[in-house]
Amino acid sequence: MKSTNKIASAKTAVVFIEPQNDFHWPRGKAYVFIEDEVARRNVVDNLAGLLAGARETGVRVIYVPFRGFGRGFPEVKLGGATNAGIPGPPPRPRIEQIRERHRIGYRDEGEVCLECGHAWPCDTAVAMAEIGELRERSALLGIDGPDGPEVVPQLRPRTGDLIVEGNRTLDAFYSTELDHLLRANQIEYVAFAGFHTNWCIESSARSAYDKGYRVIVVSDCTSTATDEEQRYAETFIFPQIGQVMTAAEFLATVDSARVIPAAFLG
Repeated sequence: MKSTNKIASAKTAVVFIEPQNDFHWPRGKAYVFIEDEVARRNVVDNLAGLLAGARETGVRVIYVPFRGFGRGFPEVKLGGATNAGIPGPPPRPRIEQIRERHRIGYRDEGEVCLECGHAWPCDTAVAMAEIGELRERSALLGIDGPDGPEVVPQLRPRTGDLIVEGNRTLDAFYSTELDHLLRANQIEYVAFAGFHTNWCIESSARSAYDKGYRVIVVSDCTSTATDEEQRYAETFIFPQIGQVMTAAEFLATVDSARVIPAAFLG
């Protein structure tokens, strides 16, 4: 027997994990590992449809980019308590550090770089190469400036979306404000999308389940290195903690077109 209850869009959020160019862009550091599966499963286009549909139906969209530790781990004080696994404050964006160091980016031609003593543009090869790459990636942003998640154009944040910074682990809830934002928005149903299915998606979905949320994994909006890993997570892991739906099934559900089984509602 099925319940007549349905998912209320106002109580539902799509949590988009790891939306960066690293997972979508040919030069991204993680792209090579999932490139074939992302293309075969048409994940980027599916994600674009999911995000557009979620916004149209009033579902809250939350971006959770992954931020690795800086070179040399500047966030961690040697010998301090933070070495126990509690990260310090996130560093300034790399492009901001380089601009400050070489005084380039918004300077007038002819001004002297205080770092290397050359006239602008600074001809320090390494700095210019870094700036060039970061500018190329920042050009794909849908928001002002180099900050925020670096997202391909069709997946960029829109007005009203939330961006959760500070995620440095597989679990999107750990050391971030994600749980607070979900509760502040009175969210009960959390639909996960993004990368990697059997790593960050699975870890975050397990955490959401432990915190009392109703978990949904949007299967065709997630991907990982191999089809075998994807199918294992969808078949043996996610059904134990929530439901697996395609983007179309999920959007139909929050649009009051599909009934949720009573077993799922508890």
